[in-house]
Amino acid sequence: MAHAMVLVGLRIVILRHLRKITRPRSPHEYMTLSSLVLLIGAIIKYPNRAILTRARPDLREKSVFGLPLLGSLLGGVPARIKGPLEYLCSYIDAYGPIIAFTLPVFGQIIVVNCPQNLEWIQKTNFENYVKGPTFRWVLGDLLGDGIFVSDGAQWRFHRKVTSNMFTTKIYRSLIEGPFMRTGMGLIGALECSRHAGETNVDLQDLFLRLTLDTFGMLMFGLDLQSLANEGQNEFADAFDYLSQLAENRIYNPAFVVTELLPWTLIRKRRAMATLDKYAAMAVEGRRREPPEQKSQRPSDLLDHFMRYKFYQLMINPRVSQKLVDEIDTVLDGCNVPMTYEILLQGMPYLKAVMHEALRLHPPISKNFKMAVQDDVLPCGTKVYAGDFIAFSPWAMGRSRAVWGNDAEVFRPERWIDDLGKFKTQNQFKFNSFNGGPRVCLGQTFATIEILQTTCLLLQRYTFKMTPNHPPVTYKGSITLPMRHPLQTIITPRHDVSPLPAHK
Repeated sequence: MAHAMVLVGLRIVILRHLRKITRPRSPHEYMTLSSLVLLIGAIIKYPNRAILTRARPDLREKSVFGLPLLGSLLGGVPARIKGPLEYLCSYIDAYGPIIAFTLPVFGQIIVVNCPQNLEWIQKTNFENYVKGPTFRWVLGDLLGDGIFVSDGAQWRFHRKVTSNMFTTKIYRSLIEGPFMRTGMGLIGALECSRHAGETNVDLQDLFLRLTLDTFGMLMFGLDLQSLANEGQNEFADAFDYLSQLAENRIYNPAFVVTELLPWTLIRKRRAMATLDKYAAMAVEGRRREPPEQKSQRPSDLLDHFMRYKFYQLMINPRVSQKLVDEIDTVLDGCNVPMTYEILLQGMPYLKAVMHEALRLHPPISKNFKMAVQDDVLPCGTKVYAGDFIAFSPWAMGRSRAVWGNDAEVFRPERWIDDLGKFKTQNQFKFNSFNGGPRVCLGQTFATIEILQTTCLLLQRYTFKMTPNHPPVTYKGSITLPMRHPLQTIITPRHDVSPLPAHK
């Protein structure tokens, strides 16, 4: 009896509300009501994922909590506060080597964090994973359509042209010429600071200026004298701002609108105009060069490698002393010239220190590809056409599952074998130079410049961070610059030999 009375009561309530809904309404009320119904329907269909994405019950246990229609978009807020990479690592610790989430514009994103899956994406099934149109739409106006964002025949063309620029003959000429000149320019800048009575220097700023001088010398045939001149550098400022803008676009699908704000639009246009000016100088400079010089290119990530390498040396004095001992022994002070063979084969610990710094601080911290066709990863995870596969060399380098329980410890010895020689790691385990067909063409180029510059500095100075130096954190940028200056106390070594002559 009570149950029947409840049903009658519900019927009366429903009929009363139906009469209200069906009474004559204005067009505005009908539009509002229709929109509300559509919104409720969309929320029911997309209860925990971004709109227009596929339901993935197979990824339920690996999926990050999402909001109706927005997916994990608001997760970018705590990520920006805590740090995107640290935030990602916390999810990897919680979910394991496969993480899934959705974002507006991007759709389904699957994060992989193991070498086997990464090898499948970057090498084994390479043709199925591309940069894709979304990547070019998001970053195309900043990166153009060159080798970093292109796919297919266009990418193969860029790759073929670029590969001719890296030969042993060119490496040898750079060691004796431009690399030595810019390295000695850095030492000159340190000496000027020391004689001016400055108690400490910002190594991050100096390494950036070193990179710019190398860039100018090899690309434009110009001495930009960034090391000799203090003050802001327009190229560095423009590149830094656009890198931050590119990073922000990943977390802000509405960037098309927000970048139209006057203060953002004006600064963006100025920064792009600056880079365009230098690009035009580069093109003109290359046209005027003799054919035998047109294959030389600088490492535009030298400052990244150097800043984190010296940061690790300063907080690990045992490693620093061991490295100095090797350099002094092999180069006999400054009496043995640095050659191609000595730099790449004669000092294994020097090379190990560089690779260990890159393992913990890769120049490109995260990347992603889009699946062209349906696929299944080696771990059994289903990937549908249009899904994005994300991976982070930064997170992989800190993974205990990949590198052992001491993954977060700076230990160059992991790169040395039982015979004391440098031990090469699998490129999908150590992914700082990418892997597969897209492996970094400038890897040897960058390695030589880093090793030579490190030797020049450690032969002549000791380095120590200033007291109470803040912990190293990152700016929001695709190349991970340090948020704070790397303030360093430099002290000349009393046993240093005179500076060698250079061409």
